[in-house]
Amino acid sequence: MGIKEQIDPARLEELSALGDEFINEVLTAVKSSGMEMLSKYHAAVAANNTDEIKLHIHSLKGAILNVGLKDVSDPIQELNNQAKAGNFDAVQAGFPAFEERFKAILALID
Repeated sequence: MGIKEQIDPARLEELSALGDEFINEVLTAVKSSGMEMLSKYHAAVAANNTDEIKLHIHSLKGAILNVGLKDVSDPIQELNNQAKAGNFDAVQAGFPAFEERFKAILALID
């Protein structure tokens, strides 16, 4: 399965109208920024900085929803809701499964 199969069909159609080169640029940017946001999230957890945890989860959510990565859209939205509610134990419990799936999707990007 390739990266395009991971993108919501309606969003892929919108992105496709802008050309394959644009899609590739967007996906490359998501891969780079996604890995950076994961790193920053882990640093925030290590520092027990709940404001930064919320910020980085929210940033991940924005990137994922913007591209339409359907397999991780619901999990990151749930993590974002938990973070906004201050349920950081739930965030930490759910994050590893999300991260594993997200990294698997990012690995599909050339």
